[in-house]
Amino acid sequence: MADQSDKPRKKSRKCQSSSSSSKKLLVIGDADRLSRLPQEIQSDILCLLPITDAAKVGLLSRTWRSTWLSLPKLAFDYRTFPEMENKVKFIDQTLVRHSQSTVKTFELHLVSLIKTAWIKFATRNNNKYLPDCIFSCRSLVKLDLALNGHILTFPETVSLPNLRKLKLKHLVLYEPELSQDPFSIFPALEKLSSFHCTIHYTEFLSVSSSRLIHFTMDSCIRNQSCSVRLRAPSLSKFIYISDDLEPPVELEIPPHAFQLVINSENAYTRSNSTYDVGRSVIKATGDLLKCKAVELSLWFIEYLYMARDLSRQTSFGLFHDLVILDTSLWPTNEHMKTLMVLLSRCPNLLNSLLELREALQLPNVEFLLDFDAVVDFRCLDDVCIKNFGGKVIERMLVRYLLANASDLTLMTILINDYFIKTLD
Repeated sequence: MADQSDKPRKKSRKCQSSSSSSKKLLVIGDADRLSRLPQEIQSDILCLLPITDAAKVGLLSRTWRSTWLSLPKLAFDYRTFPEMENKVKFIDQTLVRHSQSTVKTFELHLVSLIKTAWIKFATRNNNKYLPDCIFSCRSLVKLDLALNGHILTFPETVSLPNLRKLKLKHLVLYEPELSQDPFSIFPALEKLSSFHCTIHYTEFLSVSSSRLIHFTMDSCIRNQSCSVRLRAPSLSKFIYISDDLEPPVELEIPPHAFQLVINSENAYTRSNSTYDVGRSVIKATGDLLKCKAVELSLWFIEYLYMARDLSRQTSFGLFHDLVILDTSLWPTNEHMKTLMVLLSRCPNLLNSLLELREALQLPNVEFLLDFDAVVDFRCLDDVCIKNFGGKVIERMLVRYLLANASDLTLMTILINDYFIKTLD
């Protein structure tokens, strides 16, 4: 009989199970040890990993998932994504999962794609700087930045050689962050527009460009010592709309260029036709009313009514964001009809302040009879009419609002001194 003592012995299943269990226990023990770390340290660990790996760690346990969803830094690098389709899907899903968290640092290192939703996410989470990749896209032709209260900054290296149109909304132009001539870094810039921007410059903001054709500054707030110096030899259209008494602008504009300046108490224009003026004001209105609160001067209403067939203008759409509208107007046929068109395009308007100015001529009291649509101001809750003089057309305005504002809870009418004397 052969001696079997030299044959290797097989481990029993019990021993194998015990060994396997010990390995599992070891892994679980290590995982528990890491999970017991303070969340700040866990967060630092995930921030050191590529974001795709950090997302995988977030699947290990509830503790790591909580850390992943509260990560203060999100950095997306194209080198960690094999395909563009996976890249877009992963970024979209990640931002949805982090929609309730406070992300302090948001970085995009991508080559061929930037979605508007990604930029909105970055600014909504109080990031101070826009991703640098926006300013290194050499093929970019048009850039619209609508960021509420965001300080506009440019990185040290800007490469936008083909940028022709730049529109800024609700931004802060802050001198420590920008040069005195911040837009000179865009060599191909032809159209520059700013709406509801805040300008914090101690002396002046310079806008100089040899190729600039259109320049619009609409309802921008500035400190009193700041002026705007415009140096644009190729300029063909200049529009300035503000509540200031005088435009704080030093102009070098070719004599043939279209000009429209509207201030709180006066206005002037240089144009070959009233149609050009009306069309320019309509376009400015489309950008101006896309916010929560707006104040319009009577001269703005004066030029707006010059537009042909205002109520049927396709570019004059609905302004769902507007909830407060303050405006001054003359109690004339043209101004009242223009006001009705404005109110009809603001379905969510809650509060309106209407200041009536003394008209230079007697108004047409039939202004509502030829208004071709009955408007339901269903959201209008509070209306204040200042300087009410008791004229027929003013009384008709009050009746029209009372009849068509189904949810109106408060109407305040402040009468002028002349009307008070007629009551005595």
